Amino acid sequence: MIEGQDRHAAVRVLNAHLTESGLAAYDRTTDGVHFTRVTDGLGWCQAAGTPPEAWPPGATECLRVFWYPDQAFQRELRTGRIPAGAASHWAAGTEAAMAAVRALGFRAAVTGPPREPDRTTSVDILVWRPGPGTPEEWPPAGAWDGVPPTRPNFVDGWPRWPEWTPRKEVGHVLRNARAQRYAARRPAVGEATTGPADDVLWPPFAFACARVVWHPDARYERGPDGTVPYGAAEHWQEGLRQVRSDLRVAGYRVQEAQTPPSPERDDWIAVLAWRGNR
Repeated sequence: MIEGQDRHAAVRVLNAHLTESGLAAYDRTTDGVHFTRVTDGLGWCQAAGTPPEAWPPGATECLRVFWYPDQAFQRELRTGRIPAGAASHWAAGTEAAMAAVRALGFRAAVTGPPREPDRTTSVDILVWRPGPGTPEEWPPAGAWDGVPPTRPNFVDGWPRWPEWTPRKEVGHVLRNARAQRYAARRPAVGEATTGPADDVLWPPFAFACARVVWHPDARYERGPDGTVPYGAAEHWQEGLRQVRSDLRVAGYRVQEAQTPPSPERDDWIAVLAWRGNR
């Protein structure tokens, strides 16, 4: 697993390769003025990191690439018109981006709910290096068939969020479970917060997904000098057990990082909470 600065280094290497391939923004100085320009022809890309709980099975490295269309093929915000040829431009640009990262030995796939020119502004691509435990076919065929595009998007009231999202539902589940523990005089261990999970991070067959981050109680946090308080390991184990239990009782599945969390190394525990059709 790539950690800390190594992960940032991997992002820089991939961005440099995309630039060399003519698929990324590039810097230019003209008359002493610094400009950042984007390529033209097959859209442009930018690489970013991926949280470890979203990595494919067995992956030894995982990043994501955001692909954006050329301006000529972007949806017109004022009229909503989709330029002619946008769909084929998206297909060609996305395939060019995946071919570029595959040349570095990565696998690549457009994962999660569909993203299309009439709804969204970009395509998100998951990029990973397979390890010994990575299935030959991942993600499985048809992994998100029938899953509707997520909001916000242009068609369904973009950029206004709907009243009820997976993030809000999971947050409601965890708050209720915490309240029930206090009522039963069994206080919750640590505190869990909920955030959105980008579409590209959704597990195969998920039709709703959120990211849950658990933080330990202050007295079990790692000290500034790196020391770990006595009992921290047990505290972390119980906190993760409670999060798993609360989510599963509410009908959610839990996807965790392949490397178990550790108070000696990590500041929190993050998992994906999702509902699926399998």
